[in-house]
Amino acid sequence: MKTEDINNLVETFPALRDSREKLHAMQDGAYCEHKSWGFGQIQSYDAKAGRLLINFLAADNPGKTDKRKHPMAPEFCVKHLEIFPAADIRVRQKTEPKVVEKLIKNEPAQLVKEILLASPSRSMSGIELEKILTQVIGLPKYKKWWAGAKKHVENDPDIATPEKKDGYYILREEPLTPGQEILEEYKLNKNALQKILLAEKLYNATVKNTDEPAEDDEPDEEVAKTAKQLKAKLANIEVHLDDKDLRLIFDELTTAIASAKRITKPDATEEDYDKESKEYAARLHGIWVRNDLCRHLQEDVDQLAPTSRSIIEHCREKRLLPGLAERIPQTPKSLKRLLDLITRVYPDEAIWKDIILDLLQKSTGKFTSECVNFLVERGHAKNVGEKLFEWLYGRELLSPVLAWVVKNRASVKHAAIVTPLINHRLLSAILQAVDAEAIRSSSTRRIPLAEELSADKTLIPDLLGASPKKTKDTAAPPKDAETLAAEEEARGEIACDLAQSLNLSQGFDPLTKKSLLARFIGLYDDGKHTKSGKIGKIRKRVHEKLQSLVAGETEQSEELVVSQWSLDARRDELRDIIQNKIPENKKAIAIAKEHGDLKENSEYKMARQDQETLAARRSKLETELGLARVTAFIEATTTNVGIGSIVELLNTETGKTERFTILGAWDSDPDKNILSYKTPLAQQLFNKATGDIVQTEIGGNTESWKIKSLARWVDTRK
Repeated sequence: MKTEDINNLVETFPALRDSREKLHAMQDGAYCEHKSWGFGQIQSYDAKAGRLLINFLAADNPGKTDKRKHPMAPEFCVKHLEIFPAADIRVRQKTEPKVVEKLIKNEPAQLVKEILLASPSRSMSGIELEKILTQVIGLPKYKKWWAGAKKHVENDPDIATPEKKDGYYILREEPLTPGQEILEEYKLNKNALQKILLAEKLYNATVKNTDEPAEDDEPDEEVAKTAKQLKAKLANIEVHLDDKDLRLIFDELTTAIASAKRITKPDATEEDYDKESKEYAARLHGIWVRNDLCRHLQEDVDQLAPTSRSIIEHCREKRLLPGLAERIPQTPKSLKRLLDLITRVYPDEAIWKDIILDLLQKSTGKFTSECVNFLVERGHAKNVGEKLFEWLYGRELLSPVLAWVVKNRASVKHAAIVTPLINHRLLSAILQAVDAEAIRSSSTRRIPLAEELSADKTLIPDLLGASPKKTKDTAAPPKDAETLAAEEEARGEIACDLAQSLNLSQGFDPLTKKSLLARFIGLYDDGKHTKSGKIGKIRKRVHEKLQSLVAGETEQSEELVVSQWSLDARRDELRDIIQNKIPENKKAIAIAKEHGDLKENSEYKMARQDQETLAARRSKLETELGLARVTAFIEATTTNVGIGSIVELLNTETGKTERFTILGAWDSDPDKNILSYKTPLAQQLFNKATGDIVQTEIGGNTESWKIKSLARWVDTRK
């Protein structure tokens, strides 16, 4: 637009007086963007009509139609049109397509710098930057491109990157080295945990080419030697920290370490203890970083409080060690450092061994392997094997440890530990663990142990042991035919029971179940070489039984038709048993054991009885939930009695009228005359119609009823 045109507009529309700069930018050929019509280019200004003519082309705006020479009032454009300067990357993509394409493919960090350079403040929020990049790269390719490009951007010393998406990318006037950037971020950050992580980054950047310092709190000759080496090399390292910088880090890091909160209330919940474990893990990590940094100045680490020893002692007293181990950085270095620290805090071998075995039982991920290796390397392989065996037979082997056993079953190094565990009990424990995790989880997240069982095609055959290895002991007497047949019968029953458990599990989808059940069948599929005699008949029977499971013809009771609310209630009960009651019972057993002689210990006997009751109830709930089918009772009719019917009955002998509602298997409420369809009365009324006479016999008492009327329960809920 010409100055004369702008003056005329301002005279006509005084409110545009403050928008002269934007109006001047609306020149012929300028690129722009409208929220609805997308990317466009100003062609010209029609002074007579008082309209800008703008081309919005489909080629630039996928999914839109061409709008050529689209007329728009300048006073409207001031508010609703964004005008791009010539340096804007979106304009350059039109004017310098080859240059921009090269930046996209080969120089992502430079592309971001070009975008920031075009901004008046040389900065831009992450959200705004990603919006521009999406337009330049194209939505289909953007996500994958940015995932790789972001690393180059973060490593570029010219660009300050934000911690959060809504933070700002800044093009620096002077580039910073990676170490200087970390130090700058450390000074600005207020979050205690982040300061600890940044301090560790800073330390690693500073000493990346030096020997690692010792990992304990107590300095010795080796520590002093290492500290001198570090200090001597500082001058040649990329990041040089002077005493002032180090003192700042020490002071602030000490504050961050001390920020962990202690729980003092006696009624602390599991959630409270979980939070405290997280706080103490951050504190211990901070202490390690602080100690490493401190050795640069050759200061006495032993004089710094709190010490890692105090953290370990407190967490052991409060039973927070497993949570602490789960929340420290899950790197081999940190995990080994924790285990080594425990041995120094408790130098008595019997004590630290028991502590680490307890940690092993509750371990997760990499820590499971670290615990096993740590104990094995110190001569305690036998203790590990005995504990794993005890936990397996006591149904106390948890998912992460089960996964470790499965992955190491062919390990030569751990053969003595793992081999005694490779049997049907391990498969039973795996199925129980998968089912428990499926019930605990309200989401559809993956279950690693279930995936391992599915992916490892030799696991089920290995655990069921269909072909036992021949003993090398030639002196052992051969087994007679009856003994061999009895063993085959027992193996077959175990296989069928486990296949049934798999079929009822909630941790596998139907297709995976059939695939896994096929592996059971394969163990008994002798093909043309079917064995003769008693063993052959046993194997054939087991084979047929397993095939019926795959075909969906289970020998369990027929499916249970249930209401959604009763299903939710049973799931809640099972979740409470698994998450609360069983752990509470284990604690009660442990406490009762401390009271002495178990033969005369009534508390121990009661706790064990509770354990059996909980196990039985859990098993029953898991079985029933596996058979449940939810209904909304909409299939009921007013023609015949069925699930979801309201039946009005006339006692033909007494003339008394009764009204019953027949609902799901778990919905009985005698006080409200609601019957489960599984009750004898409901079963005897099924499929009867209005006017029918029904003879019922319940508990030896025979009565005659006439069905007066039928209604649908679901209709009463409208």
